[in-house]
Amino acid sequence: MSEPMKQIEQLAKALADTRDELKERLQTLRDEQEDLRRRRMKGIENALAKFTAAHDELLQSVEAHPELFEKPKTQTFHAIRVGWVKGRGRLVIADAARTVELIEKRMPDRLDQLVKTTRSPIAAAIQQLSGAELKSIGASVVDGNDSPFVKPVDDEIDKLVKALLRSDDGAARAEAALA
Repeated sequence: MSEPMKQIEQLAKALADTRDELKERLQTLRDEQEDLRRRRMKGIENALAKFTAAHDELLQSVEAHPELFEKPKTQTFHAIRVGWVKGRGRLVIADAARTVELIEKRMPDRLDQLVKTTRSPIAAAIQQLSGAELKSIGASVVDGNDSPFVKPVDDEIDKLVKALLRSDDGAARAEAALA
């Protein structure tokens, strides 16, 4: 093995060792987070159930007494706003194609505002064209160039590490190092 190849092998070993250390520390963090989640989850579920029951009871009471909210329509008690509010309407378009036709016919000056038109090349289909056809439409296939890379072989570990890092502040830097 040549001297430069030995050096590359040693540097790869150093990277693998630091990656293993990072993986172990992240796994420890994940285990601790899971333990904490398990310990706290029952209390959170109980509080959520109480909240839901209290919310439903209050809502039923407001629904049962609409006369209390004629003027004003809302009241605030203990930082909780209650009352009646006009519901938002919902747009219903039964036949989109027919609606577009009617807009074209009755509001042609507002067509650009009311109708979205999208046109873009379909790359997968265009890749199937011959070289002459590609050239005739101003497209071409460009060969990729070789470039150096460093990538761990075990992708499953990387997925775990990346998932753990998503919530950390240094996620972008660490993910770039692991990619």
